[in-house]
Amino acid sequence: MSANVPPNQPQSAYDMQAAQARGMQSMQGVSSPMSNLAYDVITALQSKLEGLNAYDKYCRDGNVQLWQQIAQLDQQAVMMLTQALEQLAQAGELRPSRTGQQPQQPSAAPRA
Repeated sequence: MSANVPPNQPQSAYDMQAAQARGMQSMQGVSSPMSNLAYDVITALQSKLEGLNAYDKYCRDGNVQLWQQIAQLDQQAVMMLTQALEQLAQAGELRPSRTGQQPQQPSAAPRA
């Protein structure tokens, strides 16, 4: 534990995020407008896309073949995650389901 950080205080960005999550969980009546699965897919997709951007920069520093191979793997992951997100959207599973309620289907537009 760092001498500059008082006990029970977050020491890193990860600790701060965990503390914020615990605080959000303790608030009653507040829930995420997105399902956990959709959030996980979007977060993983963001991570892979950021990685692809970084690998492009790493190629400039050398060992181009290594970074291109890793980028190819992440591009495959991006395609899989994009497909998963599309499937969640098509199935109406982006938002969490409320207990006892079915996901709402879009209503048909009235005919003119």
